[in-house]
Amino acid sequence: MEPDARLDLWLRPVEGGVTAYQTDVELTLFFQPAPDATLFSASALAVFDTGLLGALEGDEVAYGQALTRMLFGASEAGAFMERVHDRLTAGQRLVVRLFLEEAPPGLRALAWERLCDPRGGVPLARLGWELRPGDSDRLAVPPPAPDAPRVEEPPPAPEPMRGGDGPPFQPDDSRGELLVEPSAAEEGAYLNTRFEGYEDAPTLPLRRWVPLVVAVGPRLAERAGERSAPFGYRFAGADPVAFSVTVAGQPEAWEIRPAEETMLVVPPAAGAPAHTEQEATFLLRARLAGQHKLYLRVAQQATGTVVQDLWLSVVASEAAISAGQPAPAPVTGSVRVSHPIDLETASPHRVRLVFAAEDASASGFALQVEALLPDWQLIQRFRLPVSGAELQSAAGRLRRALAQIVHVSTPDAPEPLPFCSSTSLTIPEPVMRQAALELADVGRQVWELLFSRGSAAAELRAFARRLRQVPPGTVLDLVLENPQFGLPWALLYDQPGDITAETLSWAGFWGHRFDLRIHYPGDYPGPLIGGTPLRVLMACHDDPTLRAWAAEQQALIDQRLGERSCAVVAGREGFLSQQRSGVDAQILYTFCHGQRSHLPGEPLPLPSEAALVFGSDAPARVTDLRRLELDPLPQRPLVFINACEGATRDPLYYDNFVSYFIGDRHARGCIGTEVIVPRYLAHQVALAFFDGFTRGESVGPLLWRLRRQFLAEHHNLLVFNYTLYGNGDMRLAAEAARP
Repeated sequence: MEPDARLDLWLRPVEGGVTAYQTDVELTLFFQPAPDATLFSASALAVFDTGLLGALEGDEVAYGQALTRMLFGASEAGAFMERVHDRLTAGQRLVVRLFLEEAPPGLRALAWERLCDPRGGVPLARLGWELRPGDSDRLAVPPPAPDAPRVEEPPPAPEPMRGGDGPPFQPDDSRGELLVEPSAAEEGAYLNTRFEGYEDAPTLPLRRWVPLVVAVGPRLAERAGERSAPFGYRFAGADPVAFSVTVAGQPEAWEIRPAEETMLVVPPAAGAPAHTEQEATFLLRARLAGQHKLYLRVAQQATGTVVQDLWLSVVASEAAISAGQPAPAPVTGSVRVSHPIDLETASPHRVRLVFAAEDASASGFALQVEALLPDWQLIQRFRLPVSGAELQSAAGRLRRALAQIVHVSTPDAPEPLPFCSSTSLTIPEPVMRQAALELADVGRQVWELLFSRGSAAAELRAFARRLRQVPPGTVLDLVLENPQFGLPWALLYDQPGDITAETLSWAGFWGHRFDLRIHYPGDYPGPLIGGTPLRVLMACHDDPTLRAWAAEQQALIDQRLGERSCAVVAGREGFLSQQRSGVDAQILYTFCHGQRSHLPGEPLPLPSEAALVFGSDAPARVTDLRRLELDPLPQRPLVFINACEGATRDPLYYDNFVSYFIGDRHARGCIGTEVIVPRYLAHQVALAFFDGFTRGESVGPLLWRLRRQFLAEHHNLLVFNYTLYGNGDMRLAAEAARP
């Protein structure tokens, strides 16, 4: 049976490379309107990690997907595969022919039959496609020369990509240089980019954070990792000009964190070219081996006018790590970074867990692990032997164990209910340790349910045990593609042995060891929270005690961010009125009561009956907000719900305020509580949070620090009640934070 189309792939080793291969592709159609026509041909770089593939040998799905990423991971390869899809309609038959020219035995021995379609990760056979080895008579035929005429179509418009908190822009490879005529550039001034500490490295290391510095000055000698182009801006005065720099890349290839997005450039004087007074700095980490592009945009900060677009082609490889490249040097000199780069204690330590549905069976759940640490790399997919009913029971049991701590009684003490004190946070350590025993026991049972029960794979158990050894403060990203995994993750406990008041280890709780970030699938903006002026909207309860505490919180925010930066509304109608008006603020904060639990004998509430209570009038429910049919929040604020049960997420009751503000209103992220929270504790957490946040701390590390601090200083575990949903790197922009 003749195919409708044929895709030929040639792999040729790159000179001097060990695992890098040049991939040449040619698509031929056998149907109208282009019978027997070579539609297009193109080239890209592929880098194969045979060690990783060997580790995935027993997992057919993960192996095929990893092999596909290595072959088609480069942006150019992905682009031409998208064009293959665009040319084929459903049901048309494609034959993929693979030519391995001068390939070592290890490459030829790879299980190419597991190759998947790069668009959806589906094995080729399930698409009706066929994979064949290259015919022997074609092996001697060289692939098209790079300068040979090729039948090309205009490339498809790329999707907008984000880098940092800048606006999305359309990368344009055909331009790649200036948006202005070269004659308009200041003579002698160049826009320079460099990777700090890697100027002489032929490739960037894979899965390691590297600073990218963008500056203006004399032209740099273009070496690996550097790029210079005439700076396309004409200065009108003698004062320094501020420019906003945005860096973007395909999200599957790059992870990008802004450190300083503002570049200050001094105009030319006395024959000297324009030069940078403050450089723009970004942290980048390559996710995939191979050649990928980074897109830079420079805009005048005062007007938003785009001055220049530039793209870089960067090669990342596993070999760069083993080659003994030096660790990036701290950024010094003229760079003024409001949030210092700490590559040793923060950025390099990150583990990502994606919880998803495997199939329609009762226990059909999957866990995708991406552990990319300097001393440990693991990318693997596991099947989780757990059911939805078990997850629901686990979440409820964990929350109940935490809520019971609030009501612990010490009849002979000055305060018989120490956790409910309105004047002190401190709990006697023996009382705290005894009160936490049941919580640790339940947390350990839930950990066993997920990772260590009898039907769990040996590799899954080994991963869970290895996770105990990561450094304190490791970022743990938990992506909940399946909402049934809405567990209070800070309460999981994984230490071995008996659990007694003497043997209890606080480091066994995930909230103590990890910087936890929970993600619903969705569109999250970059981490920097900026704007002039910066506004905080506080909605508080009309209770006199809470109003007095709210005034103290407001005074702290105004002191740090500027007078009248925090606006306060009280009562249900004030809260709803602000929602109707669009909430013109970058932070939305509620200090009130929450209502979620049902009374004995009452039916379970519907998910959207979760409510915030602002006074004696009716509560404000999720369903009340949804009925207003409000538009997305224009400022995409961070939402902090400081109320009892503000972030409760029972597996079957996940349609709450967090999902409403993130999913319906496009909030930047949410912070909320899992169960009831004592009022004085809520007040002190708010003061400590706004104190650190207004000084420039990122939300994730800040909450992790507060959990450990309140436990160490006050023997109080209840700050583990607070859960972060969203990007833990969220922080105030440099101009907003106060020293």
